[in-house]
Amino acid sequence: MDRRKVMIGGAALLGTASLGGVYIVTNDRTVRTWIETLVARHLPGSRIDPPSLAAFSDDKLAEIGHNPNYRIYAASLSAGIDISTLSGALRDKVEAFERKIVSDFLLGSNFFFLDDPRMEPVTYDGEAPIGCRNPFAVFD
Repeated sequence: MDRRKVMIGGAALLGTASLGGVYIVTNDRTVRTWIETLVARHLPGSRIDPPSLAAFSDDKLAEIGHNPNYRIYAASLSAGIDISTLSGALRDKVEAFERKIVSDFLLGSNFFFLDDPRMEPVTYDGEAPIGCRNPFAVFD
């Protein structure tokens, strides 16, 4: 990474922080919107029950807590800037988090039990107190 990219990255990061300030970073709605958009983007064409999606984003928000990393990233996206493009390591972490979010939604919902998720609504029922929610698990 050359000096110019570091300077541009720093300016983008400072610009993001100044655009929204503390309000956007601490605003739960920004993070909820990011999570809901993420799930909808990875399940195109699926009918996702809006109250179920809101319940899922509430669960994930409680899991994330006040972690500033996710909040800053969500704030940058709401400002129209994807700061993960500045670093390969950051992009890898964001992709891993996105995979976890989508996997948690799929495993906590009825997605795998529907004949056609485009015709029937996908509903999230949260974490059930059963041993394994994986519909593909094989137990001997």
